[in-house]
Amino acid sequence: MHSTHTIHSTHVPLSDDGFITCRVCYRAFWGPQQKSNFRKHYQTVHLQMKEYRCEWCSKVFGRSDSVRRHEKTCPHATRETRNSPCCFCGRLYGRADSKKKHEMNCPMRTVDVEALEVEDIKPIIFHSFTSLPDN
Repeated sequence: MHSTHTIHSTHVPLSDDGFITCRVCYRAFWGPQQKSNFRKHYQTVHLQMKEYRCEWCSKVFGRSDSVRRHEKTCPHATRETRNSPCCFCGRLYGRADSKKKHEMNCPMRTVDVEALEVEDIKPIIFHSFTSLPDN
């Protein structure tokens, strides 16, 4: 791991209009959390400080929210982390945006449910939830 670097308030480039602008990439920060956001940006982007590790695959991240987001879709994660099934095929997803994107193109979506009889639908539903794919 990298050593801890602190950014003192004298090093925070605060402009006259209240914005903080990164002197390396010129990204601007504003609002009530501007100093905190600038520090996180500088440490993770420019100093490449990555101290958060995925518990499933050991991939490292610079921010805790990034590792939590990754862990929801990590291919090495257990089924408990991916607990939202596709309403068409039952494939499990940990993130709503990934699930929604899949459902828009799910191969099972092409089944015309209105044309099926109740007896035809039961095997599809049963099959979907008894043979869930791993990812």
